[in-house]
Amino acid sequence: VAAELSESIDTLARAISTLERVLGGSLVQVGNNPAVKKVLSGLSAVVSATVVDAQDKMKLQAFLQAAQGETQAPEAAAYESHDGSNNIVSVLQDLLNKAESQKSDADRAERQAQHDFSMMKQTVTHQLATEAGEQDEAKRVKVEAEQALATATGDLVLAQKELAGDTASLNEAHDD
Repeated sequence: VAAELSESIDTLARAISTLERVLGGSLVQVGNNPAVKKVLSGLSAVVSATVVDAQDKMKLQAFLQAAQGETQAPEAAAYESHDGSNNIVSVLQDLLNKAESQKSDADRAERQAQHDFSMMKQTVTHQLATEAGEQDEAKRVKVEAEQALATATGDLVLAQKELAGDTASLNEAHDD
């Protein structure tokens, strides 16, 4: 969407500039001017853009039909700007302002999404590091416990041997 908005903004800015320079904003001077034909082609692309709402598409299509001399061009009111003028440059300027606003909103939303992702990534990374540290600590405690168990088992075996030897000595002493 951002790329399409950027393209629409560029097309609208070029169209406004060309129309102001070549036509002075007047529809009656369109004729067969090659620069205007190029502008009309660019505006046709803007009309097909998904970011342009239906009302604005209708305004542009009305202008394009009138500029290309189609026999059933819509009334001038179809492409009037918000200030009531039927100056196509004003209509295009309104569209340019809308597109720039939409792009700004899209850029802001994208920056927020990137920030949210970055924060989530940092949280998950920190959580993984904490859990890895806890796992390392648990492994260390387990190794120490296994070593203590092995030592205790060895001590038990020695104690049982000594007890067995002492029990045998005691039994011999009682037998005598």
